[in-house]
Amino acid sequence: GWSRNQSNGVLTQLSTYHSYGGPIAITPDGLHLFCEDLNSNPGQIACFSRDTLTGALTYVSSVLCGVGASVIGISLTPNGGILYATTNNDTIAQYSVSGGVLTPLSPLTVPTGNACSMTAIAPNGKSAYATNINNNSISQYSIGAGGGLTPLGAIVVPSSNASYIVISKDSTKAYMIGGGHALLYEFSIDPTSYELTLIGSQAAGNNPSSIVLY
Repeated sequence: GWSRNQSNGVLTQLSTYHSYGGPIAITPDGLHLFCEDLNSNPGQIACFSRDTLTGALTYVSSVLCGVGASVIGISLTPNGGILYATTNNDTIAQYSVSGGVLTPLSPLTVPTGNACSMTAIAPNGKSAYATNINNNSISQYSIGAGGGLTPLGAIVVPSSNASYIVISKDSTKAYMIGGGHALLYEFSIDPTSYELTLIGSQAAGNNPSSIVLY
């Protein structure tokens, strides 16, 4: 990790933790960081406490990511109370978060499509969406009061390599990169059912890989 000078933007490298990496998520209060524990087999999720003044990390603990799975992506709900880990066995593992401690929800995992790459959480905390590369689809979920995901089925998209997806700040739109067709797809989100409807697409250049919303 690095600290950043607020005046000039200059980065200063902090201590390095070897054998930890992959996807990273930081709680909204900045007190904890979660990533893949590369020391473990099968995969685990590592938790670090974080000094909000210096950015320095301190290892806390690791937990299994589902059953015999490796971590592909990590997402936190807007309030930081729930963590979802996309795995390489076509599931999303789900945990409550308290003081940096992960506690498995019941059920621990919910299914995705084939070769799920990431999970995006709507800012209103009511729904989640996972892109499935080999199915060319997006799995849709509602989020219950306790943070558990309920599958709502999948929407097939007219693209190969359905990969990166983001949700608008008002939780009314979703945008997805279709790498195989070099297109950016736009979807509306139903405010009641949370299901996606394809609105349209536009060219996104050669081999797009991510999206940033402002």
